[in-house]
Amino acid sequence: MKNLVRVVLLLSIPFLFTGCVTYTLKDAGHHKFGTMNIELESSWNEAPITIGNKTKVWTKEGLFLDRLILINGVKHESAIFHNTNNDTPMPKFNKASLPHELADLIKTSLTLLNGGEQAVEITQMKPVRLDQHLGVNIFFSYYNADDLEMKGRCIVAVVDENLYGLLFNAAAIEYFDRNHSEIDKLFQGIRFES
Repeated sequence: MKNLVRVVLLLSIPFLFTGCVTYTLKDAGHHKFGTMNIELESSWNEAPITIGNKTKVWTKEGLFLDRLILINGVKHESAIFHNTNNDTPMPKFNKASLPHELADLIKTSLTLLNGGEQAVEITQMKPVRLDQHLGVNIFFSYYNADDLEMKGRCIVAVVDENLYGLLFNAAAIEYFDRNHSEIDKLFQGIRFES
């Protein structure tokens, strides 16, 4: 319980000063994030937070309601997200991971990112192609610290021995379904530069 309070406080600090921080508008259209190229159907806002060395966080309605996490080239033996708990470090990505192992990496990483108290449940998993690379498409759900049900979807693949992908999660009531078709097109349209 003590760790949960620390994690909630740590994760809440950026939101307490929202009047002091600047979100960056990402207009509809083409966007490049490292070697990953995506096409946005509508505008998003890049949040001024860092949850991992190779991630960006975007939102439409605010970080407590929806977020899109761009994962760009997490290296072998590195974590996707920064540690939030000294007792349980984030799992490390392995470049030889199979699709089901990538799903476990996402599940455990999200559980720990959210404080470790509320487990993320994978509701569906299937192999997919991310551009020309074999990956996995994961649907998941969990309850956040406020007992709000969250639903999400993640698509990840190993490209040139690094982990790439997109992770979308939103409040199950309205926000996940509202953005479902746009997220589906976004996930299908990911391209990589050689």
